Amino acid sequence: MEHEIMGHTRKIYRIVKNTNQSLPHKLKEIFVEIAIIVFAVLLAAYIEGRSEHAHEQHEVHTFLTGLRADLENDVKEMESDRRRYRYYERGFKYFSNPVNGHFNPDSIKKYWNATMSTTGLVPNNGRYEGFKSSGKITNIEDTALQNNILDLYQENIPALISSTNSYGKMSERLQNFILEHMIGSNHHEQVLLMPQAQNLCASLSQASFVIQRYDEAIENSKKIIEQIEKAE
Repeated sequence: MEHEIMGHTRKIYRIVKNTNQSLPHKLKEIFVEIAIIVFAVLLAAYIEGRSEHAHEQHEVHTFLTGLRADLENDVKEMESDRRRYRYYERGFKYFSNPVNGHFNPDSIKKYWNATMSTTGLVPNNGRYEGFKSSGKITNIEDTALQNNILDLYQENIPALISSTNSYGKMSERLQNFILEHMIGSNHHEQVLLMPQAQNLCASLSQASFVIQRYDEAIENSKKIIEQIEKAE
């Protein structure tokens, strides 16, 4: 294309230098050559733009296909985590409300694991972070999908991780307290009835704020998966 443009440019130069042609004739030929050059430039720009756009959309498609797999795995993990937090909520509500100063031995056995474990999401966000850092998120032409992806990774998941971290710190305080006071003893009930343990159990029974964060992240993840599937 560049070679052809240079050829028409040289032709214009020869027309200008030609002393055997009248000015009107020269202007007519020059106009034709300029029109050809302009058309060639516009055509080249159009073809290049189309090619670049096709390449960008191929990258978007590859990203979204991988993102859907990442989100499907994350949803499975989040749903499992959410069930775990519902278990924590039931267990700590039980432990923070002893009946006549006692717990049922079977209930202690049922909920004891809640006192000795923590749960948190490790998102599969490497693909998203790489695509975002390369400045390609805006190449997603579906604005609603683009916004939902940004909301998930910039709002929902950070809020979820912040909530689970806060809950985890309280849980670790209870674990440390139990381990400290269980030395030389295996009397679970006695330790759980101590005032400090009771206060921590009462705080940990308020797991609804974490569950809500899971609800929001799961809902948005499923919405994104659905949008990607519809776009395919």
